Amino acid sequence: MSTESPASVERRTVLNLVASLSLEFLTGCASWFPRQLTPVCPEAPEVSYRDGPLTIDAHCHVFNGTDLQVSDFLSKVAVKQGGALGEGARVLGSILQDLAWSLAPDGLTELAELRGIAGALKSCTRAEASSRVAAMRQLGYSTGRQQLLTALRRSSEFRPFLERFNNKAFSQALDEESKVKFDAVSAIESLPEDVETYHATRRTGAIAILSLEGRSARGMIDFVLQNFQYRYVSVHDYLRTYNEPGTRVVDLMLPSMVDYDWWLSSGSKTPTSLTVQVQVMEQIAILTGGRVHSFVPYDPLRQIAHNLGHSPEDSFSMVTMAIEQRGCVGVKLYPPMGFAPLGNVEVQGNKGSDFWVRKWLPDWTSRDDMGFLLDEAMKKVLHWCEHNEVPVMAHTNLSNGVSRDFEALAGVHYWELVCMRPANTP
Repeated sequence: MSTESPASVERRTVLNLVASLSLEFLTGCASWFPRQLTPVCPEAPEVSYRDGPLTIDAHCHVFNGTDLQVSDFLSKVAVKQGGALGEGARVLGSILQDLAWSLAPDGLTELAELRGIAGALKSCTRAEASSRVAAMRQLGYSTGRQQLLTALRRSSEFRPFLERFNNKAFSQALDEESKVKFDAVSAIESLPEDVETYHATRRTGAIAILSLEGRSARGMIDFVLQNFQYRYVSVHDYLRTYNEPGTRVVDLMLPSMVDYDWWLSSGSKTPTSLTVQVQVMEQIAILTGGRVHSFVPYDPLRQIAHNLGHSPEDSFSMVTMAIEQRGCVGVKLYPPMGFAPLGNVEVQGNKGSDFWVRKWLPDWTSRDDMGFLLDEAMKKVLHWCEHNEVPVMAHTNLSNGVSRDFEALAGVHYWELVCMRPANTP
């Protein structure tokens, strides 16, 4: 007779599907602000197709500006990256610094809105739910648009390009870098007031930016607008983008949450705490009929801060609560932030005791036993995940780190140390 709980069996069933099926990995990270939203009942054909191929997105994100250390992330991480994110952050740097990210709806605000939507969806009164979500969507977009316009006018770096735009001076007389900035100004100033008009103009290319770097700036503008949006709205935008009713729909989204508080901001909290973020994602899982289940972040530095008396919150308890009680299905790790999955003692031995002495980290990371403490914190969660058959997802390449040597901690050697551990050995 099996002694497993029903929750354990259901979780294992989901994980076996993720592991055994040929998954269609969708580009969830790039879908900043997709098509028109029409929220529907969980079993409606727009989002449900039982006879279609099982489609699971194992890596996407659903968060807004109150969930992330946005300023520190952009200034310390994004500008160092390649691709659209890095280019966009560099081009729009001074505008981004002036944005009031705190105006995005925090988790408690969203929970209140979700309670109203839940009431409408109990009887699948689609019109009422649609009206409420449409209002949420317009509010998020309007706030983001206004903040972009205000930040643009405050930026001394972009003032000459704003004046050129207002005087209808053509951009081709500018050098390439200046042209990119002019195009970014043009895109921001051309943002329509209505969110549906915005989507229509994006689909037709009416406010497209000309150069390659400009398209990166366009992506960053979309990223900014998405950071002012409700998370539930973002989920429905995503589903509308990728679903093909009657052919294929996204059966399961596995969004990865983030926890950069200690690695980027010395423990400063985001406006929406991780505990509340978990509650929001739990409600989204319920309202989408189980179509969304998150990976909850584990941060060994947060765990150490708690053990040393620097923080009342410990990462391990938050992770186990989220998985056992709140509908999360796995653990997300971000080694490029500054920790190896195992082998931190080895890193400290090679680099010296000052490896974690960084101007952006708290003073107490200068401890001689920092590598040992990180390894102990990692062993704690890895042992629990192994014992309970909980999956772990992580960055394993050189990305999303503040420094190159921190990014290297995601390398294969450190994962080999994890895989070589004897089974169920803490």
